[in-house]
Amino acid sequence: MTMTTTAPTFEEWLATLGVDDATLDDANRAALTLAYDATQNPPDTTTTASARINLQASANHQRIAAIERLTVGHREICAKAILDNWSPEKTENAVLKASQRMTSPSNHARTNGGPDSHQVLCASLAMNAGASPAFLAKSYGATVVDAATCLEARGATLRTVMDAVLQAAGVSSPSHTTGDSFIRAAFEASRKLEASGLSTLSLPGILSNSANKLLLEGYESIASTWQNFAAVGNLADFKSASRYRMTAKGEFLELGPGGEIKHLALNSEDTYSNTLKTYATMVSISRTDIINDDLNAFAALPKSIGRLAAVKLEKTVYTLLLGNSGSFFHANNSNYLSGGGSALSISSLTAAEKLFLNRTDNNGDPVMLLPSILLVPTSLSVTANQLTRDLQTIAVGVGASASTVPNGNPHAGRFQPVVSPFLENANLTNYSTTGWYLLAAPQGSSGLIEVGFLNGQTKPTIESGELDFSMLGMSLRGYWDFGVAQQDSRFGVLNAGA
Repeated sequence: MTMTTTAPTFEEWLATLGVDDATLDDANRAALTLAYDATQNPPDTTTTASARINLQASANHQRIAAIERLTVGHREICAKAILDNWSPEKTENAVLKASQRMTSPSNHARTNGGPDSHQVLCASLAMNAGASPAFLAKSYGATVVDAATCLEARGATLRTVMDAVLQAAGVSSPSHTTGDSFIRAAFEASRKLEASGLSTLSLPGILSNSANKLLLEGYESIASTWQNFAAVGNLADFKSASRYRMTAKGEFLELGPGGEIKHLALNSEDTYSNTLKTYATMVSISRTDIINDDLNAFAALPKSIGRLAAVKLEKTVYTLLLGNSGSFFHANNSNYLSGGGSALSISSLTAAEKLFLNRTDNNGDPVMLLPSILLVPTSLSVTANQLTRDLQTIAVGVGASASTVPNGNPHAGRFQPVVSPFLENANLTNYSTTGWYLLAAPQGSSGLIEVGFLNGQTKPTIESGELDFSMLGMSLRGYWDFGVAQQDSRFGVLNAGA
């Protein structure tokens, strides 16, 4: 019996070489077609050798293309596989092993109780942008920060984040360079993930998370002082919120033989209101910054927004304090001293304390608030420190001008000196280099001034997103809802200093 062998088709022949017909471009298809024809109709020796060379070159090209597809997000594996002539199968195994060492970013699962990979990626990006591990540990916890410093997760960049988003969306990277097509693909993959609802991984989410940590570090780098004398309030919305300070007219009376207890008369004469306002700014990360993978641009912007937010609140508080709206500080309120005798000194501090302590309530009884803060402009910083810390004073003057001065400082250790450059900042109305305040610290929700925040959000927020359709890049916007209002004039005494 004669056996007839059927020649393999072109596609079957490609399969024996490990080449997928669907991945061939026109040039490789033409080269491999010639090679296939040569196997079916063997030419002379010279032609066969040439076809073999073409076949080897095309096969290597396909091997490299397969490796590039398999190693999206694994640059080191890609380079090693190409240089060491790995097969696609060996490359795929290496990628799988590397992926198993870290939690898949698409589902953010915890491996063996390990940290959330989303948080690890955010922490790594923030750390690589300049946030300190100690600061990040306050928000993410030590476990996440430790994972972010390990070899596999260390040094995340803008490109790393985009690669993770592409991988989570199951999208192949269009390029190993960060060009326009790559940026568009990353944004499209992010939108795909957000629309699916199956993953919390997205470019705005990761960048906002990391940027907020950088913003807070920038915010906390400002030595703000308003917390020393202002109470913090919680406002539910942007409507004007009225506050009432209820005062009682009457006192504890000796109970008579009949046992009748007299009612107090409540007065709500002291009222004030506070209204929230939104303060915001926005900056952009340009296409050039993304292509250059410039983390310096990403790091600087959130920190700058955080600093601007802290300065804005501080400035708003001192604008209100110096503005003295409605004669908040006035002799009629027993909280204002002026003239040459009010210049900061032992005697004027003594007089201010006396005025502070002698104020009375509706019953004519002392208010019983104790001053604890000496608030001064920078020009009086040295004097304030001497009056609150030095144990002794030195008398000056001789002969007839000499006066008897106790060899000691009666105010040493009694008040906390707080220095603010805003008090003498020429941009603010009523600024002064000589004016100073003796204040009581806030008590609960009561204080000299109230700083109210929307739903208790005491820190600014930053968000990221795409620029509009005509531009290729990302934007960062920071915003904060707060309002400041004068509250209780009994918490302070203003000394004009002149």
